[in-house]
Amino acid sequence: MTLEAPWALAILVPFIIAIAISFLRGKGRKRGGYLVAVCRSLVVASLAIALGRPHIVETTKIGEITALLDTSSSMAGAQGERLLSKASSLAQALGVPMRVVPFARRSGSAINDFSSYDSVRSGSATLDPSATNLEAALASLRATTGQIAFLLSDGYESVGHALSALASGDNPRIFPFSVDGEPEPQGISITQLYAPQVVKSQQRADVRVSLANSLSVRAEGTLIVTHGSAKILERVLTIPSNQEVTVSTESDPKIEGLQPIVATYSWRDSTGTRSVSRTSWLSSEKRDKVLLLSGSPDDDRFLSRILRGQSYQLRDEIASPTLPTSLDPLSDYRAIILNNVPASSLPPQLLQSVNPYVKGGGSLVTIGGDRSYGLGGYIGSAVEEILPVRLVPPHVEKKRLTVAVQLVIDKSRSMAMDARLEFAKAAAREVLASLKDDDFIGVIGFDDVPFIALPISQVGPVRYSAADRISRLYPTKKTNLFPALDEARRGMARVNAGRKHVIVLTDGKLPDPGTYYFDLVRQMRVLGVTLSTVVVGADADDGFLANLAKLGGGSFYQTSDPTNLPKIFLSDVKVASDEKSIRENPEIKVSRGPSGVSSTSLSDFPTLRGFVETLPRDSARTELIVSEEGRSFPLLASWQVGKGRACSFTSDANGRWSSRWIEWPSINEFWSDIVESTISTSGKARSNIDFELRSWVEGGEVVVDLSVFQEAGASTPRGEVTLPSSERVPLGLREISPGHYQGRLQKAVAGKYTASVLIGDAALPQIAWEISEDSFSERPRFKPNTPLLQQIASRSGGIVNPDKEALAKQLEVATNKRDLSRIFASIALLLFLLEIICREFNRLYRSFGRSAG
Repeated sequence: MTLEAPWALAILVPFIIAIAISFLRGKGRKRGGYLVAVCRSLVVASLAIALGRPHIVETTKIGEITALLDTSSSMAGAQGERLLSKASSLAQALGVPMRVVPFARRSGSAINDFSSYDSVRSGSATLDPSATNLEAALASLRATTGQIAFLLSDGYESVGHALSALASGDNPRIFPFSVDGEPEPQGISITQLYAPQVVKSQQRADVRVSLANSLSVRAEGTLIVTHGSAKILERVLTIPSNQEVTVSTESDPKIEGLQPIVATYSWRDSTGTRSVSRTSWLSSEKRDKVLLLSGSPDDDRFLSRILRGQSYQLRDEIASPTLPTSLDPLSDYRAIILNNVPASSLPPQLLQSVNPYVKGGGSLVTIGGDRSYGLGGYIGSAVEEILPVRLVPPHVEKKRLTVAVQLVIDKSRSMAMDARLEFAKAAAREVLASLKDDDFIGVIGFDDVPFIALPISQVGPVRYSAADRISRLYPTKKTNLFPALDEARRGMARVNAGRKHVIVLTDGKLPDPGTYYFDLVRQMRVLGVTLSTVVVGADADDGFLANLAKLGGGSFYQTSDPTNLPKIFLSDVKVASDEKSIRENPEIKVSRGPSGVSSTSLSDFPTLRGFVETLPRDSARTELIVSEEGRSFPLLASWQVGKGRACSFTSDANGRWSSRWIEWPSINEFWSDIVESTISTSGKARSNIDFELRSWVEGGEVVVDLSVFQEAGASTPRGEVTLPSSERVPLGLREISPGHYQGRLQKAVAGKYTASVLIGDAALPQIAWEISEDSFSERPRFKPNTPLLQQIASRSGGIVNPDKEALAKQLEVATNKRDLSRIFASIALLLFLLEIICREFNRLYRSFGRSAG
């Protein structure tokens, strides 16, 4: 008997004390007093016990244990025998009878004669041993009367869902038993090929290959690991006998997209050359594809270099009506950049495709120049509709800029032939006469050292003295152009003019041509300086001076008649502009626009020398402005167009107007910000979500398990899976817990699976995995499927591989709990009545005694 409230017995303490005091005073020693005291004590004791809620628990032992025995082909005979022997011995030690229910694809009837595993298996051939159905076996336990059951299986199921059979909750406690199966065949195996599922663009990922040798001799062979088409490891590798080795390498950062990583180990033995292979899949984030169309090589030279350094996959083309047919569809590009491109240079089909491309989610960046916007013939085109600026028609107005000209003239000894130097001096004087007083001129002669005949100066103050200075050039010594050209660069750097131009005159090949000349000319172009070259004489140029002029943005001339030099110089120096929509000035300040700067994080910008006149649109963001003649014009504007975005910059990117921007330390950041701002706010968003996607085969189905490790909003992930048959099927993901989702694909088969998942508008990188034939074959395995066996035990209240002590506690089950409170209350009542009777009898007895006396 057990009391639920043993504290109730405390009421006996004061009563016992009171009885003791009464007897000590002699009151309880009278005749009949002992009997009354005993009755009262029993009444109080009975009431105290009743208040303590006494009860007794009746227990019974399990009368029989049901053991589910796996007889499928995946169970090796020795493995099944050890499982059956282990369970039988434990049941016998507990003194509980055991019956066996065999199962394979179907569940059979219970048998009591199981002398050996082979006898049970042979008698259960009709259960179809070609598959394992744990669900059917566990479901059969619902009809049993026992409270516990054994599961004797390797835990691998090829049909059904074992855990589904436990969903109802009215199952006995299940105690799985597991033992190792037959050892794997001896040989070389790739036990692991590790690579992360996703790696960032242009980054390397760790790849690890583990190989095991279970042979009695060491293996010597070659391990080759490939990533896509690239070989990332080739190593001669020796694997000691009965040991495992791990080799590490890295993925190829240049490979993008979803590509296989394949590890192959080849070796020779007595049978010949053998090899083992294993495949994993790595998804390298793709760089954004950007199409850059420039109007000329001169427009392209800076911008293409900047964008290639910003992790874009750049397709760089010089625009022409006959662009290569291999040009990808516009939908393949995240952004298109039109860099000073006239509409006439674009194929009509491409020109018409830009508008729907942007509205459908693409990005467009347009850059100014003398062949862009209104000057480029875009007025009335489909492109004009999506630009965030209004175009201005070009119209005629003659305009002349301040010009700075540096003449670099060869005065080596050979220039005395045919009076070449004299005609060169005459050409210099003609140039001087053609320039305005506000222009600048400088003359540098060179032999083996530079001779500054006329430092770069404003023409007005030196017009009359300059002719005398030019006449001081005399032929002498050898030819060395580079120092003189560098001096011309330094002179131009000090001049503030709208146009800066250098003319180099020589009569022969340079003795020291080299790449440093091209580096110097590039520095001049950064300063906004153009360069032309002139060769006088019959010797043909070898192409060096012509290439120098091409890089310098000027022209190349060659003449055998020195009398042509004045005409050549004057023609090359002539500068004029007749488009009013081009605004040029040596110092044009850049200011913040009314909408504020949002396309870049930069806030301070260099001055410009010019821009294309456009007008703002009411619904667009005018982020940067430039002012000229008291008016403000857009420099940088952007807006949303349908699902896409367009951004316009009305100055150039080739250094003609933006020479100070080319040498600006933040130029790379500026153009990267501009392109990135159009990409990140248009079209399908790129995902930065941290996630893990796993898969496995369960009950003939592929389970796809997705874990998202950060807040993904209210959107439930959705997606599709490409099956080994190339069929695409939807992946119905359901939430298991916050951030944890699962989907199932029916009728799993071996092969490659590819999952594409969206969370909201964010696309996760594609993930691929392969399921081998081993996942479906009913073959013996060395290690049991312990994770599934543990889940079965946990959900049913059992444990895996119980010992005798643990199982003995489970065999005694409480079946009845009897409450004894009423019995003790009734005893108290009867004792109370007895006490009354005794007390009355004692009183009558004393009265009779007094009467008799």
